[in-house]
Amino acid sequence: MIKLIASDIDGTLLTNHGQIVPERTADLIRRLIDKGIYFTAASGRQYSNLRRMFDPISENICYAAENGCLCAHKNEIISKMYLPQDICMDIIDAIHDFPDCYGMVSGVNTSYIDTDNPEIYDLIKNTNKYNVAKVKDLKTDVPEPILKIAVCDPKHGTTRIGPHFGKLFHGEVHAVTAGLIWVDFVGDNANKGLGLKAILDYLHIDPSECIAFGDQLNDIEMLKVAGTSYAMSTGMPEVRALANHITDCVDDVLEEILRTL
Repeated sequence: MIKLIASDIDGTLLTNHGQIVPERTADLIRRLIDKGIYFTAASGRQYSNLRRMFDPISENICYAAENGCLCAHKNEIISKMYLPQDICMDIIDAIHDFPDCYGMVSGVNTSYIDTDNPEIYDLIKNTNKYNVAKVKDLKTDVPEPILKIAVCDPKHGTTRIGPHFGKLFHGEVHAVTAGLIWVDFVGDNANKGLGLKAILDYLHIDPSECIAFGDQLNDIEMLKVAGTSYAMSTGMPEVRALANHITDCVDDVLEEILRTL
């Protein structure tokens, strides 16, 4: 019996670079909730951004935000996993030293940047619709503990920064692709799989009663936790290889699930 459905957002639930969950999708999730099935939005995005995306059903779903670093059930935060401060300083230094890339660090409700490039601020603030604040220096001026660090390379995408930072911090943190231009750094104690497990434990749901959807490398642990997994047909080869099923559209699968209830 299905009791919880978890889905990645960008490239999975949303396939057109949208910033608001479409009405059809929201209606399907609402109908699943009415049938007693929980829904979890699992994303590298910040918590406040996800809540905005899922309005007006944001009060009724669960969240594994910041790649599982912050998990919430409806309005209640149930877990937070911070990066060690010394590793944060090393990552920020490495981002500053590498050309054509920009760093962003995440607190609970706000993300922080220290670049003067107006295009990066516009991307994060106005395109991605994040709560973002510009500070003078990410090493000294972020006023809260750091959940996650992200680096973007708008010119070259992840093909350059992924291997570079993955090798540089191998064994210290996980560096995973989270879209076409972003690589996320999270601690060994945080990923979408651990985030999903925290939510399942909180709700007393067995993983076998969970379905998960994903497309990128940062979804792999989540797909492994779920009893049933779906990869997007446009997803990374490694993701498609491990999933139980392949789909072109999450909404179509949700509709089929509703027909069986």
